[in-house]
Amino acid sequence: MRALADSESTPMDSVQLCEKLERLVRERTAQLEEANRALDAFAHAVAHEIKTPLSHILGFAELVADSPALPECLKGHVSHIELGARRLDRLVVAMLNAAHSGRGEVRRAPLDLGEVARDVVLDLGLRPQIRVEIAPDLVTMADHALVRVILRNLIGNAAKYSRDVLHPRIEIGSDGPGVFFVRDNGCGFDDQDPRLFHAFSRLSAPGNVEGTGIGLSTTRQLVQKHGGKLWAESRPGQGATFRFTLAGL
Repeated sequence: MRALADSESTPMDSVQLCEKLERLVRERTAQLEEANRALDAFAHAVAHEIKTPLSHILGFAELVADSPALPECLKGHVSHIELGARRLDRLVVAMLNAAHSGRGEVRRAPLDLGEVARDVVLDLGLRPQIRVEIAPDLVTMADHALVRVILRNLIGNAAKYSRDVLHPRIEIGSDGPGVFFVRDNGCGFDDQDPRLFHAFSRLSAPGNVEGTGIGLSTTRQLVQKHGGKLWAESRPGQGATFRFTLAGL
């Protein structure tokens, strides 16, 4: 902006032009932030309103499925209803979590990212066949609750996309000061695919890997709230590595 002003105006006009442009940028930024808050509130409201009737559908589908009076010819249809309701329930929960995570300020405090990762692994209840390696001394300054969501999404994805590997392995570590990674030896993907971090977009994978398509989008949002960056390195059949920072480097 200053270069443009210097080339197009007198010194006094340049100052006024820069001030005007900076004011416009601030106003537009405030408008975008307000729009994002409105979208978060809308997503939260919609997901919350869907949750109750969806629970009723799922509950009655389970009752019908367990009824001895259910004709054999209808069992497959009821099973499809139950399966669809469960998938929608997972999507609603993911939407609620994404909307909730996008609110509030980042509360930084010293934390051991490796310790948080160990808690996440226990909470996820990963298959015993998966070998998990967590490097020591992954100390940083970050929001504990948000980092837990980041690691839960990345480690959960690594486990899902490594399920068909003979010896699945997940590594959590650091490539240097402030740069952390979650790596797996799963099916991998094309890291140049523009849909990678888009909400409700899922890359193709062997088999039927369940998911909502919100996890990576939410993860990137939380990393960016810290002032950091999230990126991926992967090729089909060669595993995947997600690297992230939690502050500008």
